[in-house]
Amino acid sequence: MRDQIILQKLQQEEIIKHITITPQEITSFLNKKSKEKNIDLSQEYHLQDILIPLADTPSSKEIAAALKYAQEVVAQLNKGQNPAQMTLTTSRNHALLKVNDLGWRKLSEIPSLFVASVNRMQVNEITNPIQADNGFHVLRLVEARSIHLPKNVLSRKEAEAFLLQQKFEESMKTWIAKLRSQAFIITK
Repeated sequence: MRDQIILQKLQQEEIIKHITITPQEITSFLNKKSKEKNIDLSQEYHLQDILIPLADTPSSKEIAAALKYAQEVVAQLNKGQNPAQMTLTTSRNHALLKVNDLGWRKLSEIPSLFVASVNRMQVNEITNPIQADNGFHVLRLVEARSIHLPKNVLSRKEAEAFLLQQKFEESMKTWIAKLRSQAFIITK
């Protein structure tokens, strides 16, 4: 333990006295970090998902009927009908409309099948039916907002400590390599 403490003191004395950090390095480091992490500007979307469900193994007739029904739903929504109050059923009366409020989500939290459509939508816009394994989805963009999330912003002292640690580790590797190159082994 004593030897380790002596070795650490020797390393610090031998290496740290040769390390300098200029104010320009600190400023440059802070500018670089602020561009990378300072502000995360994200878009969030409040979505409503209207699902016209399909059976687990639908026939082509059932798929066609569900698509026709989904298109009727889109037409009614575009006329101003409230999806929560829609009680339409298909002609065969087996697939009821399911309305889900997906809440606020970032683009990365939206199912990948919907991302391209949502990214192009305006508020209150309705998508054409999107076919998925479980049925046809019709999306309505209720609201959209930009959010600004401040990330960890480093102070000048923290930046200086970080740079000192980086330079110390680099210098330590160089110092150890130099010592190893000067060392020799004596055998008896």
